[in-house]
Amino acid sequence: MKAPDIYELTLRDGLMARPTLDRGMKVDLIKRLLQCSITKFEVIRFPLDGKYPQFDDGLALLKDLQSFRAHGAVIAAFAMGEPGIDEALKFAHLFDELHIPCFVSDEYATYAFGDWCWDKSLKVIEKTAPLCRKSGIKLTVGLGTSFGCPLRMGHKPEWTLEKVRDLTQAGITTIMIGDTAGTATPDLVRKTLDSINCGPKPETLRVHFHNTFGRALMNSWVAAEMGVDGIDTSLLGLGGEPHPYFISPNQVDNGNCATEELFPLIVEGRANRTPLVSSLYDTARWLSNTVKEAAPGHACFAQFIPLPQGGSNEISQGTHRH
Repeated sequence: MKAPDIYELTLRDGLMARPTLDRGMKVDLIKRLLQCSITKFEVIRFPLDGKYPQFDDGLALLKDLQSFRAHGAVIAAFAMGEPGIDEALKFAHLFDELHIPCFVSDEYATYAFGDWCWDKSLKVIEKTAPLCRKSGIKLTVGLGTSFGCPLRMGHKPEWTLEKVRDLTQAGITTIMIGDTAGTATPDLVRKTLDSINCGPKPETLRVHFHNTFGRALMNSWVAAEMGVDGIDTSLLGLGGEPHPYFISPNQVDNGNCATEELFPLIVEGRANRTPLVSSLYDTARWLSNTVKEAAPGHACFAQFIPLPQGGSNEISQGTHRH
């Protein structure tokens, strides 16, 4: 199995509903992740309209990251709607890729953009693609609700396939299919990707799973087995927002697949796997302490350590010995 690239979204999607993180710590996080051989990062959301103060320092952050670009880091920006795209393109010299969203479900597109439909999305995409080429940056189109929509009952993989075909026919070479509300299942992921793999398909196919129902890691692994080129993740599984379509929005954990839980699986067999994974676990623990984020159960807190040598009086004996 060819290992997919990790697209690390901690500083963008991971911070959507989180407190502001100091810019110096953001830079430190990218430096730490680069040392773990992770090189692709989405770090800012446009427009910078004050609705998300986490990104108010976004332009300064992009400038801080220029030296990392020179050493192989790929920096991406996310742009929401036409105002976001217009603003992002003014600063295209500061990043490598622009990610713009659209949706399989017109119901969700209306929820996100107002009076909207698929034809409007295509027009925006067809307008944006040549502008990105002119600016020398890569365009990624995120196709949300690819595995179901919380605002529309039922889902068929062919609905997603139709939209992927429309995008490839429009000349889009990088598509991210997203599980907006966490409704994907391993079986649905397998069926959807099998259909897309039969073509026509984009040059680069990414996936993005939310962990609303606890399936993000399973779904990401199935996607890796199906040969996707990239998988979106964030440290500690951070991400998501308290959308009003959840029955108890503030109690929903709809973050992303945790970087530190997927990464060890896709680097299995690498000669330097152990130090890379250990470094990533350390980074996840550092971030947890930095953002004061309690994330019990995540792999970085279960990393094994040596027990002291000697008699039983030196250590606290466990009682669970299956």
